[in-house]
Amino acid sequence: LVQDSPVLLINIYAPNNTYDAVDFYENLRTTLLESDYDQDYSYGSKTEKKDVVTKIRELMLAFNLVDIWRLRNPDKKRYTWKQNKPLVQRRLDYWLISDDFQDDVDSTGI
Repeated sequence: LVQDSPVLLINIYAPNNTYDAVDFYENLRTTLLESDYDQDYSYGSKTEKKDVVTKIRELMLAFNLVDIWRLRNPDKKRYTWKQNKPLVQRRLDYWLISDDFQDDVDSTGI
């Protein structure tokens, strides 16, 4: 329960294929999202798939979603995926929550 209201929590595993991912995000509707998005949606990312990232950002705007970990840790660098040779690190897992829920989150971590 969040503020005495039931919350449906859905964990998704998004497609990696650009076409499938764009379609997936166009059809997704929810207010709490935790997922291995398989995308680095940060601005200027070297691996940014612009069509997919655009859909994620549109989803965030449409449903007033925020990346709660990034809000609480604006300058920290933490990664949820790592490749050793060559060294590549990305944050691909996110909790996107309704902006209204921010104050109800006690802690975040990676």
